[in-house]
Amino acid sequence: MKSESKGEGTYNVVVIGAGTAGLVTAAGTVGLGGRVALIERNKMGGDCLNFGCVPSKALISSARLIRRIRDAEKWGLDRQDPRFAFERIFERMRNCRSQIAPNDSQERFESLGVDVFRGEAKFLSPDEVQVGDEILRGKNFVIATGSRATIPNIAGIETVQFFTNETIFDELSAKPESMIILGGGPIGCELAQTFSRIGVDVTILQRGDQLLPKEDRDVAHFLERRLVGEGVRIVKNADAHSAAASDAGKVALQLLGRQPRNDRGSRSVSESDRPAEMTFFFRRASHCDRTNTELTEPGSESRRCCVW
Repeated sequence: MKSESKGEGTYNVVVIGAGTAGLVTAAGTVGLGGRVALIERNKMGGDCLNFGCVPSKALISSARLIRRIRDAEKWGLDRQDPRFAFERIFERMRNCRSQIAPNDSQERFESLGVDVFRGEAKFLSPDEVQVGDEILRGKNFVIATGSRATIPNIAGIETVQFFTNETIFDELSAKPESMIILGGGPIGCELAQTFSRIGVDVTILQRGDQLLPKEDRDVAHFLERRLVGEGVRIVKNADAHSAAASDAGKVALQLLGRQPRNDRGSRSVSESDRPAEMTFFFRRASHCDRTNTELTEPGSESRRCCVW
């Protein structure tokens, strides 16, 4: 029996999104003998390879070693200051990412028998999805589109330099003197600690009264004490109102609200405070709104469509 050409006929599974979830689904399905189409509009490997796990953990490993060298006396060694170049740390991170990239590449998945399509997916019907000029039919669909960084609605934000976790690993080229991180969630906290350990003056601005708001307060307080002990400045109950850039290229944020200093060294402010060289935003929004379909929460599934 002659096999159907790429894009023709009906696929057992059409996977939208070539991040971790999409790649595992595609490889597993084709390994069981299914016919699979995999759609990706950006980079193969998704967040994990390009903007998340791989680059962040590569930086974290370097920063952890720097911290241990500073704490050498705890291991009975002479006290010493670590010697390193910021640019070489980032070079190593990018090299680590490039070594892993072939495992998630289009070429590898096509060699497994997956039909890979590059472009943005749009549902035309319950059975059809369009990618560029191609219309693909499928018996089942997996929407593994993940999330994207969002920019908060702050007056003047367009006038200042900023990064998100989707741009910092590729676009940051030199060590900043200081930075402000908006958001004390997992991504904001891990990168705050990392950059602090490699010599950057870091401030976290958190809108609520707790870091890691989805976690137990005991866990959040432990992390806060650790970060403050390592020199990270934390400002809680802080809602950024406006942003402005100085002639020297620094960034200043004006905050709404005022709260007294608490017993962990954190405070909220109501005026521009400690200008920094750049700001980072680590809030996320779902990509599902781009597929032209109404979806329930990630993790839900129907008879023919699973959302990750």
